[in-house]
Amino acid sequence: MSVLAGPDTAGSVAAATRGQALIGVAGGIAQQLTDTVCTLIILRWLTPADFGYWQVCLLIFTALLFMRLGVVNALNRDYPWLVGRGRDRRAATILGAALQFSAGLGALCLGALGLAATLAAAYGQHQWAMALLACGTFTASTLLTTCWEAAVRGGQSFLRLAFVQIALSAAAVLTLPLVAWGGFDGFCWRTMALALAAIVLYRAICPTPTPRWRIMRMALRWLLKRGMSMFFANCLSHIHAQGPRLALVLTADLTTLGLFGPVSSLLALGTAVSGRVRVMMFSQLNHRHGAGAGPAELIRSSWGTACVCALLAVPATVLALLVLPALVQAHAAAYAGGLRAMQLALLGLPLAALELGSTVLVTMRADRAWMKVSLLTTGMTLGGCLIAALLSPPQVRLEAVVAAALLARIGGTCAAWICSKLLRPNVVPA
Repeated sequence: MSVLAGPDTAGSVAAATRGQALIGVAGGIAQQLTDTVCTLIILRWLTPADFGYWQVCLLIFTALLFMRLGVVNALNRDYPWLVGRGRDRRAATILGAALQFSAGLGALCLGALGLAATLAAAYGQHQWAMALLACGTFTASTLLTTCWEAAVRGGQSFLRLAFVQIALSAAAVLTLPLVAWGGFDGFCWRTMALALAAIVLYRAICPTPTPRWRIMRMALRWLLKRGMSMFFANCLSHIHAQGPRLALVLTADLTTLGLFGPVSSLLALGTAVSGRVRVMMFSQLNHRHGAGAGPAELIRSSWGTACVCALLAVPATVLALLVLPALVQAHAAAYAGGLRAMQLALLGLPLAALELGSTVLVTMRADRAWMKVSLLTTGMTLGGCLIAALLSPPQVRLEAVVAAALLARIGGTCAAWICSKLLRPNVVPA
């Protein structure tokens, strides 16, 4: 925007950007809702044991994401900040370095899991082979698309992002016949097809820098240094999200773990929907921070958005609680044993919305405070879920683990609110 633009012009540009951001958020929420509905539909064609294989692969996927070493975290925070400061060339440089790193890491993960799938097939473990191959493709796709998505958000190109999200939602619906036709094998082929479609679509809309064959050492070192503190906090958040699944892997059989499949989808629904809002908030807050917005304004905006989203989530939660029992009994009777746990998981929707307020800690570079909140939340989740799984009878183990995860989420949100109130007003970007 020109420095000669008047206040009316500046206000109209800001309003247009906010409008596009809302469209981007709506597209992300629509994609996540579509994914959740598709998961519930897929329950008709997969047994709990089939879902158990994929739950274990999701733990492998989460562990592989730790190898990003904070590169994507730094890109998410600093790319929009650099764009907000008008340093487009530097933003393009760090994007190129992040893509170079992610492509190499994705190829490594795909190769390792492809080898593991080959060995599983050689020993007659066909389902493990298919699950590992799908996990490798999904991991490689996620590593690349998160970089492209960060660049599109950081450039405030929310309309293009919404287009990709809607296209992927349509692809998720159109590929459901693969699961109906092929069962678990069809589910794995569908996962791989959607992963490849995401790569093609994000590559088409993102202004990717010209690839370089030489390693961009300086830019990569800068990203590693900037993202390391956020990397540890991000690892803790991933462990926190996987706490219930990890507790069940250690204490339950494959069928019980499969019953956790739809429960985990409902738990992830709140986290993912709020995550879609969070990434837009994060981009907007960093852009405003780079343009000179003060801490008090950013704190009010962050927690105000969190409260509004939580209030909006309440009627949706009540409606889902009323409809869910009939849906499960009619379309997925094999998973009826996890119905109470699914209903508990739905209560996580407004709780996940309240967690949006903690975004301001990362925006204001309050890395120590963010680390303390992450450590506290992860400790409460892992400890609470393990204790609940070990002490509860098998017939209520799922419900106990989900309740422990929700209580840990409440504690983490309270800690984040206290830390944000203690932020000093003289915090400036590094």
